Amino acid sequence: KQWYQRRVAITAGMGGIVMTNDGNAILREIQVQHPAAKSMIEISRTQDEEVGDGTTSVIILAGELLKVAEPFLVENMHPTVIIAAYRQALEDAVDMMRNDVAKSVDINNREEMIKIIKSSLGTKFMKGWNDLACGIALDAVKCVNIDDKGGYKEIDIKRYAKKKKVPTATLR
Repeated sequence: KQWYQRRVAITAGMGGIVMTNDGNAILREIQVQHPAAKSMIEISRTQDEEVGDGTTSVIILAGELLKVAEPFLVENMHPTVIIAAYRQALEDAVDMMRNDVAKSVDINNREEMIKIIKSSLGTKFMKGWNDLACGIALDAVKCVNIDDKGGYKEIDIKRYAKKKKVPTATLR
C-alpha cells in the first residue's frame, strides 16, 4: 500500500482503540503539554475545519518551518524577525505563483475542469470512483458559485458546502 493508505492504531481516551489514517483524528487523541505541540494540533484542527483535508500535510509543513527556524532561535534571533522573514517569503511565493506559475482556466470547459479536480482528489478515491466523484464535485461547485465583481467567481463553502462522511459500501 501507499503511505497515505496506511492506518494507525491508537488508544483513545476511554481505553478503546481507534484505527484511522486521518492525521487530525490521531492528533485529537494525544495529550500534549508543550505550547508548540498544542499549536501544531490547533493548526491541524483549523485545517480540518476550513478545508476538510490536508491535516497531515499541514503538520509536516509546519514542522519543517519550525525546523528551519530552530538554528536562528539558537543564535538568539528574535522570533518577530523570523516571522517577518516567513511573511516576506510568503509574499514572494504568492507573487511567483501568480506571475510565473498560474495559468488561466476556462471554467466552462468541463473536461479541463475535471482534470484539475482529479489532480487534487487523486489520493482520496479508488480509480473506479474518481470520475464519478470529480463530476459530482464540479456540478456541486457550479450550483453554489457566486459571480463576484471583476470577473471572479466566489464559492461560500461555509454557507453552501457541508462535509458528510458516508461508508464506501453505500456508493455501490
